[in-house]
Amino acid sequence: MPANVKTKMYVGEKPWHGLGTYVGDREVTAAQAIEAAGLDWEVKLYPILVNTQADPAGPVGLLPFEGRWATVGMMPEGPTPLGVVRDRYEPVQNRQAFSFFDALVGEGQAIYHTAGCLGRGERVWVLAKLPGTIAPANRPDDKVEKFLLLHTSHDGTVQVGVSYTPTRVVCENTLAVALAQAGQQQFKVRHTASAMTKVAAARQMLGLALTWYDELAQRISSLDAQTFTRLAMAELAQVLIPEP
Repeated sequence: MPANVKTKMYVGEKPWHGLGTYVGDREVTAAQAIEAAGLDWEVKLYPILVNTQADPAGPVGLLPFEGRWATVGMMPEGPTPLGVVRDRYEPVQNRQAFSFFDALVGEGQAIYHTAGCLGRGERVWVLAKLPGTIAPANRPDDKVEKFLLLHTSHDGTVQVGVSYTPTRVVCENTLAVALAQAGQQQFKVRHTASAMTKVAAARQMLGLALTWYDELAQRISSLDAQTFTRLAMAELAQVLIPEP
């Protein structure tokens, strides 16, 4: 399906694709979010063996694939292969991702808004809503929400990343938009044994990145203050689509 959502929880407005578990209009705790999002499972590493028995001319038996491991999600429906990784890869468990979030913003203060996994479960995101909104001075009801996003994978394709975004992540497409918006304003850490010890560095980086929302608010107010007349519209149309 286009949304590529395997399991998901959400608070508030129903997503366009209608997928996921609705948990109410108020944000939930980490424990509630993990269960509702279907993320209450672990990832394990297994050695990869190549079956050569299918080749009559080849050796008989199982050959080890040195230096590579399979990541397998221990899901309720059964073990699910998620990807192939190298020796140094250390799984960041879903519960660890939520713990990292709590440590980042203060335990018990993270307001979980959406969370879920994509594909077979190999990509996971957690989205928390931050206090306050952004709105033009002349239109206080035209609000832009502020979110904090954690994104990781269980197949070695992406690092653990944390960033700010005004986009409500509910599927693969909105996750791509949020990551594109963040650009270089992301904290990233590799999947190693020390990944979950980087909270202090992440907090420092994201503290500096708070200026991103301040700059966004200034841009919105500046655009809102501009007057766009019918003459300006006609001139713009002439530039974009000149008359023959």
